[in-house]
Amino acid sequence: MTNTTGLKTLMEQEAREAHIVVQKQLSTNESLVEQITKAAPLANVTMVLTCARGSSDHAAAYTKYLFEIMLGVPVLSLGPSIGSIYKRPMNLKNSLFLVISQSGKSP
Repeated sequence: MTNTTGLKTLMEQEAREAHIVVQKQLSTNESLVEQITKAAPLANVTMVLTCARGSSDHAAAYTKYLFEIMLGVPVLSLGPSIGSIYKRPMNLKNSLFLVISQSGKSP
């Protein structure tokens, strides 16, 4: 039998600290975010696409709500394996494509 109490406590702690991590990331990457927003005008974006695995996909689900509420465009989740395993090209015209990775190790 495994000790799930410790795991639940760790998960709860991570959830309670999430806003601190997000604020730190925003502060650390402020100039990068500005560069991206200048390089990717949102005027012609008709949809936002996310690509993430595992826990990063939970961040993508949260992102979905933010973009749909703030931009009024639909947000869809693409399966990472479509490109990494099946090598299928996608028509991403007029889309903002966000790849989210916690580890940076996914192909």
